[in-house]
Amino acid sequence: MSEMNIAATINVHNDEMTGPNAFAQKSNNLAEDGEVLLGRRFIRERILEGRGSDISILAVIAHEMAHILQLKRGICDALICGGGVRDVELHADFLAGFCLGRMNVSFDTGRAVELTNAWARLGDKFFGNCNHHGTADQRLSCLLAGFNLSQSGDSFETSIIAGREHVLNFGRCGITCGN
Repeated sequence: MSEMNIAATINVHNDEMTGPNAFAQKSNNLAEDGEVLLGRRFIRERILEGRGSDISILAVIAHEMAHILQLKRGICDALICGGGVRDVELHADFLAGFCLGRMNVSFDTGRAVELTNAWARLGDKFFGNCNHHGTADQRLSCLLAGFNLSQSGDSFETSIIAGREHVLNFGRCGITCGN
């Protein structure tokens, strides 16, 4: 993940009332770009109780690190202006796939399907709403496209642009931004 060129920490938050969750946020520490917060319940269920595979945990962290990169570079603003939070989430999935490839994770379509099914169980179910995560098929498409690009030898900078283009293929949600 060093290719992202971000400084981030991983911490724990209380998700006992909301359900298993992980998220990213900007950091209050000036030496860091952000932090990934893994919920206690997420950790217990995905790691300690073995409900998540090694790849699902790595992918969640990579996805959240991608959000920190998006925040640092102002990528969220451009994606949201065109298509809502869904596009930001799918772009983070693409970048997570790219990172998994660069980490030399053993990854095939079966593992990708397993991962997106796990994400579907953890994520929201408001697929038609542009302010939520995409469908399982959209997420799988982004994850695999990012992973495949990582195998081509392209740079991380290229993956940022390619990820945006890939997300645009799903169409806009009709959100416009005023100037």
